[in-house]
Amino acid sequence: MENNLRNLQLMELEILKEFIRVCETLKLQYFVAGGTCLGAVRHKGFIPWDDDIDVAMPREDYEIFMKEGQNLLKDRFFLQNYHTDPNYVNNFAKIRNSQTTFIEKTCKNIEMNQGVYIDIFPLDGFPKSKIEYKLINFRKQLIHFQFSKKYWFIENKKCGIKSKLALLISDVLYGRKTLRQLQDIQEKMYAKYPYKTASMIIAYGGAYGYKDIHKKNVFENGSKLDFEGIKVCAPKQVDNYLKRMYGDDYMKLPPKGKRGGHHSYEIMDLNKSYTEYI
Repeated sequence: MENNLRNLQLMELEILKEFIRVCETLKLQYFVAGGTCLGAVRHKGFIPWDDDIDVAMPREDYEIFMKEGQNLLKDRFFLQNYHTDPNYVNNFAKIRNSQTTFIEKTCKNIEMNQGVYIDIFPLDGFPKSKIEYKLINFRKQLIHFQFSKKYWFIENKKCGIKSKLALLISDVLYGRKTLRQLQDIQEKMYAKYPYKTASMIIAYGGAYGYKDIHKKNVFENGSKLDFEGIKVCAPKQVDNYLKRMYGDDYMKLPPKGKRGGHHSYEIMDLNKSYTEYI
């Protein structure tokens, strides 16, 4: 099992190297984020039990990468977003190795590229008021109800009363929208406040909620850290970033019972393409 995880990490590292190469070619800014950033500081590489790589880019750089990145990536790598893969629902992108297989349990019924991947999150300006942020979050929830109904097959009868009410509102506002229309609405909503002119920024696709909101000067132009024998770009004030994400004692290892990956997979095969399984 440990060998499988390490081999997965090394495959993801290969994708990260390719991502960095393209960013350098296009002169684009990126930052290692989340557990990848923590791993760089605490372990100079992967957190030993981590199973993914996260990077983030200012929205403008992200959009350039989405437009031009595929033409510069090696043939086996696929830049996945909702424009390039019709059944992909996330508001962030992935780079996948199409010659491998990593089918997560939550995505096993979705026809899309399911190779080993790294995540790429756009960084957007934070709204001018917390009220507007809460409104965006509410609209996000309503849109995600539609994703769940149409693509993850969540049934109404399994929801509580509050969720049923929200689902009803979601149906009224968004029930007749196509997947592409829903994604366009979501993208426009997130990108409303430009990264360049913002004092606070947010990764809407992140898993940490309020912890994914940071002062922009925490990131600035970044700082170089060692990660698995290569140099990666991290937030400039990396200590401030990690304290907000993981607390003041982020250098302390968690209890053994809490050391585990984030992704539950149905099939992992680092030697065969996902096309042989779906």
